[in-house]
Amino acid sequence: MGTESVEVIGAITKLIPVLGGAIIGVIGGLVGTTYAHKLSKNTDKTKEKKSKLEQLVTEVFEVDIWIKKEENYYLYGGEEILEQSPISKIEAIQTLYFSELSDQVTDLSNHAMDYRKWLIDGAQLRLAAKSPSPPKDHMDKITTFYNPLKASINNVIKKSKEISGDLNAS
Repeated sequence: MGTESVEVIGAITKLIPVLGGAIIGVIGGLVGTTYAHKLSKNTDKTKEKKSKLEQLVTEVFEVDIWIKKEENYYLYGGEEILEQSPISKIEAIQTLYFSELSDQVTDLSNHAMDYRKWLIDGAQLRLAAKSPSPPKDHMDKITTFYNPLKASINNVIKKSKEISGDLNAS
């Protein structure tokens, strides 16, 4: 082997650590960027879910206010307030973001419909009797319809707290 071969081998030997470092740097950059992007994406998804959960819970609390307005109109002939039930917003958010709340939201929706039907029946009885309020026997049934509605509200809130805990842990 000539001196030229030894010099070439020596030069290549000196380049090996540089090439190795370059390869490690490129791979690290690609992996690091991909990993950072994935972490950022997961953080954004978690923030969005937290925001949507907050909206859902806010709408659940609005059910009480909405139902009191409905009671005033149907049971006592108060001013009619035409506004959308918060139940539809709750169902939309649940469908898009929280499949795990399906049973609780379905129960809430069903009990809200039952209670509203009871209110409408009361209005019809009040109007037929030309009275300022529904008959006592109808009003005596309020807990039959209101208590399940209130329990459904509480069940959605309880399950939402569990979901919130899971989101905060992730």
